[in-house]
Amino acid sequence: MKIPIKPNQMVTASVLGSSLKLNYCGLERAIIFLNEQYAVGTLEVKVVHPLPKYDV
Repeated sequence: MKIPIKPNQMVTASVLGSSLKLNYCGLERAIIFLNEQYAVGTLEVKVVHPLPKYDV
């Protein structure tokens, strides 16, 4: 798997051994990374939403 690296941006993906870790990576970008890839194992997804804004 080739991971594109852009200057002055957070690292979005890294490979360590047989594991792929995605950070600061939106769903659309993750789909691009994983397109046409084959893997066996587990998948863990953590979705973080911004805090809701309340008018007081």
